[in-house]
Amino acid sequence: TKLGDEIELQKIRELLGQVDVVSNKWAFGHTFGASGILSLIWAGWLLDGWSPKIPLAYQDSHQLSSIPETVMINAIGFGGSAVSIILKKA
Repeated sequence: TKLGDEIELQKIRELLGQVDVVSNKWAFGHTFGASGILSLIWAGWLLDGWSPKIPLAYQDSHQLSSIPETVMINAIGFGGSAVSIILKKA
């Protein structure tokens, strides 16, 4: 939900400061079990220098400021399941 997204962004910023935040929920949000592996692939592309050509973040005009060295994936599912994974470029 929009409210849930806003709360998630607020908590990320409280914990990590002013970091780039992008979302692939519009593309993978209803793929159920496949969304986790799709998000891992997406994160790998970002770590490899891929820059999305369309707006993918909470703010419509946001773009990544640089190629990330670390990516965090938050997955929140039906029934209250939640997981976060952090990937760091080797």
